[in-house]
Amino acid sequence: MRFNSIAQETNLSVMSWNIRLDTPADSADRWDLRKAGVVQVMKEYHPTFIGVQEALPQQMAYLVDNLTGYQFIGIGREAGGMGEYSAIFYDTTRFLVLTSSTFWLSPTPNQV
Repeated sequence: MRFNSIAQETNLSVMSWNIRLDTPADSADRWDLRKAGVVQVMKEYHPTFIGVQEALPQQMAYLVDNLTGYQFIGIGREAGGMGEYSAIFYDTTRFLVLTSSTFWLSPTPNQV
């Protein structure tokens, strides 16, 4: 991944968040009850980069819709972009992605 800085600042802040999958079995900890708080904390700290793990497509869609000023790089781990994401959101006021690619740590790094 190559970035081109469009701002003069040199300080970066990074947040890592295990989103945890969206399952009704979580009862009191299910995504519907957590998602507003997750976005609130992300907006409050406004990090330069946010790494997310275990985010399912519907969770990624919620984050994209609610994190204005961010875009992400990453794909789901299953064919067709489905499955859990390990994605990187970045502040679009500070960075512009010039190129990006995905590979897997496996015997077939170019295949999902």
